[in-house]
Amino acid sequence: MKKLSLALCVAALATATLLLLQPDVTESPIAAAANPEGSQSMGADAVNEPQPPRLSQSDAPTTPPAWNGANFARALAGTDIDGDLRVDENGLLIMDIQVKDFFDYFFLAVGERTPEEVVAEIRRRIYERLPGPAAEQAMGLLNDYISYQERIGELMAAPLAPAESQNYEYYASVMANTFEQLKSLRRQIFAPDVVDAFFGLDEAYSGYALAVMQVKADALLSDSEKVSQVEALQQKLPAQMRDAHRQATQRENLTREARRMYREGYDADSVRQALRGQFSDDKAEKIIAYYQREDEWRARLDDYQRRKQDIQAAARTDAETVAGLTQLRNSLFTSEELKLVESYDAIDRKAAQYDKP
Repeated sequence: MKKLSLALCVAALATATLLLLQPDVTESPIAAAANPEGSQSMGADAVNEPQPPRLSQSDAPTTPPAWNGANFARALAGTDIDGDLRVDENGLLIMDIQVKDFFDYFFLAVGERTPEEVVAEIRRRIYERLPGPAAEQAMGLLNDYISYQERIGELMAAPLAPAESQNYEYYASVMANTFEQLKSLRRQIFAPDVVDAFFGLDEAYSGYALAVMQVKADALLSDSEKVSQVEALQQKLPAQMRDAHRQATQRENLTREARRMYREGYDADSVRQALRGQFSDDKAEKIIAYYQREDEWRARLDDYQRRKQDIQAAARTDAETVAGLTQLRNSLFTSEELKLVESYDAIDRKAAQYDKP
């Protein structure tokens, strides 16, 4: 059984979370980019770095140029900017989930672009889109959001129990504690209206997911009682989320059935027909193509594992093993695939340590 880390617990409860700070780094580069003067305040007044020309309250923002995501980062190729920054009749920023989506969209480029470059791009877009007062609000929120991401990094640094003592009940307990810490952290950093706008639906679903885990971990409940309690929890979700959950469940069940059919050798037309209940023809074709690529990848990975064992058995030294495996990986996988294969190998090495007496 794979063991959870606290990072996975946080990720399960905080959607769209980007970790912009390693726990052992004393100063975050992304925080420095947003606030190079070293101010500890995360409000709008704390932004002291050189910025684009400030707009007066009566000034209108410039029209932003057309966006080509590929020019900024490969991860954004072929995409439109997610979220939006809008103002109300008083020229103030409208506080809703679209502001968070706007920030998260650009943060997806961290890794390909430096944190400083990402923050600079967000800042530039803010001043392009918003008049002065709303731009100041957005900059303050950006600083707060960066601070929030840093503090999540601190949460993830917390140690877990030894892997051998982790079980479903333990996961439920850790996630419950993590959820409460996240809720508390959000309320320490953000104003109440921002918490509702940015995290309202997320907290509603995270609370539901946590409650479901706790029900399933309750050894005193029968299977039928667990089903009944989970259904009751679903009814407490917001209507928007109930509909999304129901549709997601229907699609999950449909794709699971289509995958079973594909694996059992049904022809492509039969699989395609099954998928049409929930997916367009174009989407159904993409799903079938994915199954085909998945099979091809699995075959290459299985071949690698077999040949890897042969190399390890025949090698006389560690150097021979490393050289042989490097040559094998390079012959079977692309440079992008190599990263994933190396991750699999690292997991195998870690698992082998646990298996030792």
